[in-house]
Amino acid sequence: MPDNLQNAKILTGYAVETRYPGDYEPVDEEDLRKAIEIAKEVLKWVKKEMGEGQRPPDPQKSLFE
Repeated sequence: MPDNLQNAKILTGYAVETRYPGDYEPVDEEDLRKAIEIAKEVLKWVKKEMGEGQRPPDPQKSLFE
């Protein structure tokens, strides 16, 4: 992953907080906007790496089929 996407690590916290119950602090609007912008940059990088138009593998199918 490029250096400019290292801040994408903060997205993991949001994934955990929304998936598992617990007493988490609410996300304010500024943090939400930052997370969305980071996610957009990550998606842009992934699409570039995969080649536009390619789709990720189907996780329900075996890679060995």
